[in-house]
Amino acid sequence: MFALRGITLAPYDDVMLLSYVLDAGRSGHGIDDTGGTYLGHTAIDANALKGSGKSRITFDHVPIEQGRRMCEPRSPTWRCGYGSCSGRASPPST
Repeated sequence: MFALRGITLAPYDDVMLLSYVLDAGRSGHGIDDTGGTYLGHTAIDANALKGSGKSRITFDHVPIEQGRRMCEPRSPTWRCGYGSCSGRASPPST
């Protein structure tokens, strides 16, 4: 269907789908659960950064030094997409 429209698809590893296929009986397959199980990574709670109730702020108001920790290369998303899980050394250039 895609090829008929000139769209070429490349192989893509979906971490959540792979987790489900490998261990469907496990209760969680989200990136935080998978990162903890396979990589020993504890996710940074976004709510801890943004606060709660009346004092809750949007992510664009989180100080950069605190917010950047959620995007660093040790995160499970980076590691499974471009690091140790896939064999790719770095993100693809755009």
